[in-house]
Amino acid sequence: MKDVTEMAKIRVYRFNPKKDSEPRYETYEVPYVRGMSVRNALDYVRDNVDGSLAYYISCRIGKCLGCIAEIDGKNRLVCTTPFQPDMTIEPVKGRHIIKDLVTITEKGS
Repeated sequence: MKDVTEMAKIRVYRFNPKKDSEPRYETYEVPYVRGMSVRNALDYVRDNVDGSLAYYISCRIGKCLGCIAEIDGKNRLVCTTPFQPDMTIEPVKGRHIIKDLVTITEKGS
């Protein structure tokens, strides 16, 4: 990765209701590049550390709103939120979890 200044940690909620009995958090190290987004950090984890990580990706410019997640306790878009070391990424509360950060508004939707 170009302009890597340090390695940073990201804490991610993990849960697959089809096979896990309880959710858990995994902490990953990612190369930190000033100006990167939370999506860049998640892409690094999926591509280089754990290919089973599930999260929504589509427009990359904050238009579709599909990648909304709880980032450090606030609902934000993964694609446009600047990444900072030691962030915690979780699904939005009150949504039905398909897997990890992939959710739907309500069960059966």
